[in-house]
Amino acid sequence: MKKFLFTILMAFCMLYCLQSCTKTPTESVVETTVDDTVWAFSDSTPAIIDSLDKPVIVDSFNCFTNRDNENIITKGDSLIIEFPSGGCMTSPNQPSTTIKKSTKIKSEIRLIKTRGDLIKYHLSSESNGNLIALGAFINIKLTYNGREVFWSPFAQIKMLVRANNTTEPMTYFSFQPSSNTSKDSTWMSSSNANPFGFILPYKDNQKRNWYQINSTKAKQFGFAYYQDPLSQQTKTRLNVFMPLKYTNKNTLVYAVFDKYISAIRLKANSTGKSYGIAGIPVNSKITIVTISKIKGVYYLGANAVTVTDSKPFTVTPNQIDSKSLNSFLKAL
Repeated sequence: MKKFLFTILMAFCMLYCLQSCTKTPTESVVETTVDDTVWAFSDSTPAIIDSLDKPVIVDSFNCFTNRDNENIITKGDSLIIEFPSGGCMTSPNQPSTTIKKSTKIKSEIRLIKTRGDLIKYHLSSESNGNLIALGAFINIKLTYNGREVFWSPFAQIKMLVRANNTTEPMTYFSFQPSSNTSKDSTWMSSSNANPFGFILPYKDNQKRNWYQINSTKAKQFGFAYYQDPLSQQTKTRLNVFMPLKYTNKNTLVYAVFDKYISAIRLKANSTGKSYGIAGIPVNSKITIVTISKIKGVYYLGANAVTVTDSKPFTVTPNQIDSKSLNSFLKAL
């Protein structure tokens, strides 16, 4: 019996040695890729959709004349912007640096009119915690010889934006710091202590409807209205959970309203690994839209829901290409 066991043991040893001798030096262990599920400590807005289509109107105007419409930029029959003379400065808040010669100023103008536009530009339609519905926002960037041009507070940019109708009373909003000490920005209305412009309905001689905006600010401004100005509706918190790999480093989550042109960005909770926002009116019909970019691949989630309480919703995204993602946002 002992001789039999010894023979078996020797056979196993020889087999092991044979396998060791035949292993080549090039053999290696294949590592599997593990998704990053670690969240950033604070809420963030990852720049994952910066490369998506953002149509821009590139043109120029004369900053020191009102003659022959040289100071006016138009976009078909949907947008007219007039830059009055004496408004261009080479330094911020320094009227002494006003450009006082006839020269061309380059302008890059972006018109934001849809729910998808709000998402593309990382904008949230809220003003100090109050939900607002979009009329149109404008983003104006001015440069001269490659350097930024600033706008004088003593000159008003005049703008006309086409509208289907002008029955909704609109309020002027500009995108400003939340306070003198805050690093965050929000939409500030003209009803605040320091108004920067005003808006009124306008009908041209062809009886077409426009909104006219007068603004002493460049960059981002426009018009909107409060969804619930009297705060009579009961509000609740909207909470969203997603699979673990969709973190606040690679994902944006928005609540898109059916009734309004309004998209609210949900803030990330790194402790609970969830997304949420307070102040959503009860019984609001919304679509939860999630956009992620992981290892160069886009993922889109969309879940149409009615918000009745703070019970969380779950969204599971699917892979999508950039062209289809652009089409989705355009149709929102």
